[in-house]
Amino acid sequence: MIDPALPTGLEDIVADLQRRLTSLERSPQLISSSVNGGVLRVLDDSGNKVFEAGKLSAGVYGVRISDAAGATIFYATGDGQGLGTPRRATPWRKQIASDYESTTSATFVTAWDSRVGVVESDGLKSTCIVTLNAADTAEIKGAFGAYTTDTVSLAGATATQWVIELNALHGLTLGGGPLNFNLQVRRSAGSTAAINVYEPHPLEQTTGVTVSATSGGLTAS
Repeated sequence: MIDPALPTGLEDIVADLQRRLTSLERSPQLISSSVNGGVLRVLDDSGNKVFEAGKLSAGVYGVRISDAAGATIFYATGDGQGLGTPRRATPWRKQIASDYESTTSATFVTAWDSRVGVVESDGLKSTCIVTLNAADTAEIKGAFGAYTTDTVSLAGATATQWVIELNALHGLTLGGGPLNFNLQVRRSAGSTAAINVYEPHPLEQTTGVTVSATSGGLTAS
């Protein structure tokens, strides 16, 4: 007895094969595959490279996720440098009784410091508040790795409270580290009143920073 579910003629056989091939072509499943010594790339709808897994550069294997403009969001390698986490903020390490650090020093002292274990993005950012006597002038700068930001002058006669913004490239290779950052301040002129540097927002690693560490990176408003 002929099974009615099976094709009975040449036309039926061809039609059945065509249906099976069409179904196979449209199937999103990848049963098994491998990339030998290369890299798997995923592109967005505009053709921008947003994901890579495999050989990222000579001798370096790992995973990189980028935005549409090519900036790295996540970077992790298997070459002994450890794993990265996208845009993880690092707390400041200063332990004090209040939420600010005070100084009357006429030379630069470290008010707050932070340490990034693994460099995950190309830039750093943070903000903090500085207050000073109206008759005083203070200077503040950031120091990290081999770099120092611009020294910014804070004149109390203009404003007694300042918002300090850090937004700078650190110049280190992604996946490297550690990176130590120091926020330094001094009283450059005026009375002996204290300069108060309030606890900064956690030091954040971020992408899209365009300010070089050697030509800026710190501003006050």
